[in-house]
Amino acid sequence: MDLSGIITGATAAIDVLTTARPLSGVVTAGLQNAANVASQLVPRAEDRRAFFAFLEVERQLLKALNPLFEKEGLRLAGAQRSSRWNENYQYTAVYHDNQIHAALLQLPSDALTSDDESVIGQFLMLLKAFKGVRVRWLAQNESALTFAYQEAVREEDKGEDWQFVVWRDIQNTIGGAQKFGVLKIFQVSAPPASGSGGAKTLTKEQLQPVMDILAKLAPDTPGGPAGFFDGIVKKSRWPEPWKQQQGGRSSNAIKEASDIVNYAVGQGTFPAGHDKAGQSVLGWLLCDFVNEDTAGGGAQSMLSRFIIDNGLLKDEAVINALRKKIL
Repeated sequence: MDLSGIITGATAAIDVLTTARPLSGVVTAGLQNAANVASQLVPRAEDRRAFFAFLEVERQLLKALNPLFEKEGLRLAGAQRSSRWNENYQYTAVYHDNQIHAALLQLPSDALTSDDESVIGQFLMLLKAFKGVRVRWLAQNESALTFAYQEAVREEDKGEDWQFVVWRDIQNTIGGAQKFGVLKIFQVSAPPASGSGGAKTLTKEQLQPVMDILAKLAPDTPGGPAGFFDGIVKKSRWPEPWKQQQGGRSSNAIKEASDIVNYAVGQGTFPAGHDKAGQSVLGWLLCDFVNEDTAGGGAQSMLSRFIIDNGLLKDEAVINALRKKIL
């Protein structure tokens, strides 16, 4: 930034104070120039949003990193995420089998040095938009978030998998000077093996609240809980052999909710050849419940948060839709 205007204005002001001469046109112009330049140090509202609107990894760095990720069965590509406040964020996603495995967000270094409260506020909105996503931040020549940003993360981090990657480690990895691989540096796990499913890792204690919600969704109609859960299964993405295994349901909503959840957990992921192959059966089942007419705002919110918090679905569009249902 050219500081000549500020210096000229300051010099003129000192000259006025020491000589007691009236303000001349040159002095006035100098002071006005100083004020104009100083005002530019505080970004406008639209510029503050722009700080975090484009978070894609810089092109040359992306070109250097992609081969390293590809060796691990992953690839880097651009992606977009929207918030419930209609903010859009462009970032770089780590993909595995066309599903987002993690998000790389290159933060602008000038934004990190700002202590403007509105800029920090925009960062908080960014954090809310990436809830439930494995995020890796990086910023040129930076080794950590500044204090104000660390406080913002601390306020929003409720067990989120968010990490800052040291810039020097990235450079050393690219140059071959770093003994650890790219997965270690970015603290990203290896791609999941085919057929693995997050639902199998959930405990009974974690699943019980979900079963309780589903039991309460069963409408008090002539079909009762049996008809309700049968209808869900028929409309589900389950393979026909799975649907045919269902039957003989009772009028006990609690039992039927427990049975259908346990069955989905036991199946783990959809089989090869299915359009949702390798994806969580439980995740898509709960998504079906979220979209049921009988599901009120509270149930939709709780089920949506459960799906996102446990990483049951990786489809970005579906996750965005679920996020909008969280109260």
